[in-house]
Amino acid sequence: MDINPEITRRKLLQTGAAGAAALTAAEVLAACGGSSSSSSSGAGSPGGAPAFGMASAGGGTPVRGGTFTVGMISGGPAETLAPALISAYADTFRGFQLYDLLFVLDENVKIKGGLAVSGEPNKDYTQWTLKLREGVVWHDGKPFNADDVVYSFQEWASPENFGHYLMAGLVNFKGVKKTGPLEVVVPMTQPVADFPSLTATYNNFVVQAGSTVDSFKTNPIGTGPFKYVSFTPGKQSVFAANKNYWEEGKPYVDEMIVDSSFTDENSRLNALLAGKINVMPLLSFNVARAQAGNSQVKVLAAPGLGSYQFAMAVDTPPFNDVKVRQALSLVADRQALIDGALSGLGEIGNNLFGGFEKSHVPYFATNLKAEYDPEKAKALLKAAGQEGLSFEMPIAEGGPGYVEAATLFAQQAKAAGINITLQNIPVSQYFAVIPGGYLSRPIQVSASFPYASLAAWYRAFLVTGSPTGETHWGSPAHDKEINQAIAAPSGKAEEAWLKVQETQFEEGGELIFAYPYWVDGVAANVYGLKEAPNLYLNNARMLDGWIGK
Repeated sequence: MDINPEITRRKLLQTGAAGAAALTAAEVLAACGGSSSSSSSGAGSPGGAPAFGMASAGGGTPVRGGTFTVGMISGGPAETLAPALISAYADTFRGFQLYDLLFVLDENVKIKGGLAVSGEPNKDYTQWTLKLREGVVWHDGKPFNADDVVYSFQEWASPENFGHYLMAGLVNFKGVKKTGPLEVVVPMTQPVADFPSLTATYNNFVVQAGSTVDSFKTNPIGTGPFKYVSFTPGKQSVFAANKNYWEEGKPYVDEMIVDSSFTDENSRLNALLAGKINVMPLLSFNVARAQAGNSQVKVLAAPGLGSYQFAMAVDTPPFNDVKVRQALSLVADRQALIDGALSGLGEIGNNLFGGFEKSHVPYFATNLKAEYDPEKAKALLKAAGQEGLSFEMPIAEGGPGYVEAATLFAQQAKAAGINITLQNIPVSQYFAVIPGGYLSRPIQVSASFPYASLAAWYRAFLVTGSPTGETHWGSPAHDKEINQAIAAPSGKAEEAWLKVQETQFEEGGELIFAYPYWVDGVAANVYGLKEAPNLYLNNARMLDGWIGK
């Protein structure tokens, strides 16, 4: 697999490829109270707090005008508007305002058209033809066309571009060509049965032909619902509504200000309550639970497709023994971890990427369920010669609930005679690149952002050379199995992907214990925005929202 290892794990975490780690790296986490329930299914509701589910900020007749002021945790001076270099959560949010994707994952976890209205494969899935949307114009008035898409693919061909890693080794970048003003042919290096899903990520915003990293510093041009006015990294962004946006009638507000000067969750919440901001994406779990009954705040929450996990390196002792990995999975009381570390805002994780029983991408194996059985874990450890297993696990406040999850897991492991010593380290060190790459540590708390397909998840995490290959799972045998599933047409894909997932479920190093909720907060007078399983504020679709009078 030709996936560039030079794109560091740290950078991809910051863009969201490993998800919630970048979510609040600068936030100070408050301790979450938790249940000690040993239930093995369902989302928790500690303390009788209100239940959460997919929500919206209300409907009615849209009102035009006004300003959305969005409060984000700062990414500091490294913040950027260049899609190739997105390096913080605030960058991702701004990206969805300025730029568009070829395809998107909608609120129902389905692929739909963005700048491309369709993607059609040839008979053996070795070539895809993209039909592009008519009538789209760039912010500078130039018409969007096939040249822009061909140029974007050439940009993604560079290992320095974050859009590279899902397509590398699958797309023949040099062969991408236009076959009409609004038609592009994309050749593959092997059959790829679901290519559009690999473009539906925040790392693959389409850029204007001729744009450069330097041009994005001074005058970023996109096709998105808002246009650039000003940008001060780590401080503030100002965008004006794009009156020529291709989704007719949107956006409703005239202006958006993204205040990315916040360094902690409390100051951001206080700003929302005081009316200084009216949108607060990505609430921490404990804040969301505490504000659920506050009439000043609408808490939007939806079960997410991302994951929280303990990632074990399968090539490093003691985790190179499959019996040890299986034993650790058996001692994880997943519901207690969700209740205690995520304030109950999550669904049971079953060691698989792609979602959960009620919300998932195609071919996700809902029939594979993780067990909780400390006695069976003891037997496996005895068979492995690892009775009384002890190891260290580094931990830092890298994301909401990281420390709490590690602490609870260490307590749970004692039921099987396992002694886990937590090693507290600084966040900067936690995400630093160490010899062998990020997560060369034997075990660590980690997370994933949502992807649009199993092909995308396995490309991101579980093939040889993956820049987010935190468990070092890739091998010739595993890569072959994954490639066969990526190539399988619809009639054979379910069986192929089930085989891949069964292997991962039984032998893999991803101890996925939860699929956390995406949680946002908006002021009481904000309407139209919704939470959905794919990403915060349903792919940051601020164009759908308005301010009530």
